[in-house]
Amino acid sequence: MTSHYNLNNIRNLLTAGFTAEKLKAFCFDQPELRPVYDRLAADTGKAEVVHQLLEYADQQELFSSTAKLTYKNFMVS
Repeated sequence: MTSHYNLNNIRNLLTAGFTAEKLKAFCFDQPELRPVYDRLAADTGKAEVVHQLLEYADQQELFSSTAKLTYKNFMVS
């Protein structure tokens, strides 16, 4: 599944489009991404949040919905 998505582009979009706190809120606000939020520590940095999000999306085969949500939220910000 991941071969259909450019992980580098998704990683760059997440990194450029969100602060660490907004990225955590993004994970909290999306029911399918709440498990990512639940395993983050309060002091988790943005790079680690992005990594955890991409890893979870890969494991759960959520790249399609994650990419769409990321783009949608990036355009609104």
